Amino acid sequence: MAIFQKFSATLVFIKATGVRFSFIFAANIVICEGGSNRISCPTGYIINVLHAFYGRTDGTTYGMSPPIYRDHQCTATGSSNIINDVCDGQQYCSLSANNQVFGDPCPGTYKYIKVEYKCTIPFVKVICEHSTGTINCGTGKRIGVLDAFYGRSNRLTCPSRSILTTSCSAPNSFNQIRSSCHGNQACTLSANNGVYGDPCVGTYKYIKVKYVCYLSVVVCEGRRRSIRCPTNHVISIHTAYYGRTDSSTCPSRAIRSSRCKSRSSFRRIHNTCHGKQRCAITATNTVFGNPCNGTYKYIKMSYVCY
Repeated sequence: MAIFQKFSATLVFIKATGVRFSFIFAANIVICEGGSNRISCPTGYIINVLHAFYGRTDGTTYGMSPPIYRDHQCTATGSSNIINDVCDGQQYCSLSANNQVFGDPCPGTYKYIKVEYKCTIPFVKVICEHSTGTINCGTGKRIGVLDAFYGRSNRLTCPSRSILTTSCSAPNSFNQIRSSCHGNQACTLSANNGVYGDPCVGTYKYIKVKYVCYLSVVVCEGRRRSIRCPTNHVISIHTAYYGRTDSSTCPSRAIRSSRCKSRSSFRRIHNTCHGKQRCAITATNTVFGNPCNGTYKYIKMSYVCY
């Protein structure tokens, strides 16, 4: 059986728009079932997964002869999360397209992994032990935590005579830092053992956070929202979905589920807005389908203007 793989990429310059990062290396990759491939970014860049799945969403992507397509609309539940866990925030990662990893969402159909991602230059915040520091993306923007830890990984950062090891990290520090900062305009962090525990007794430690700043938009169900970038700039979408993932956004009594997303919503929003100076999005079931009956939903989207 022949294994086909597809890769395409473009390098774009992010102009000075108040969005706090400089370059984005945009790319996508397809790995057909039974194959494997590696995603990598240039030195100094890290992978930022935009959209990913294992399954099949059309009848044309790297077909077989004769075609083996019993289902053109199937994606493995949790495949996006698996790919994000493996690749997001890394300089490189390897993926294998097989049912053993993701399960089989459509038996008898030849499937593939598809990943849309960007290589971004993140901002880095370092807070030395016993100090407090603030991350602030500014009005209208949200923090996207890509990587974070409390511990030590080298001798140069926060230099000290008290360095017994350069390989330690508090086990839950990423989750704690992400919980404090991710999705917020600003956050304040304290680098001390009282918060994270002491992963290496006798060693002077620090917090290190890699992050980016995104513009964020929420459109509650039944409403319409216009998005516009400055003249000579266009929209680059980071994340987007129609559904519900919490009970606090667009509050309502009609919430039967807080874990639902329209499968086609990212693609539809991307097609409507990506690469354009302005666009309008409407949060309705007519546009995206109804991923959770009886639940009041919304569009949530993060983007930059470049």
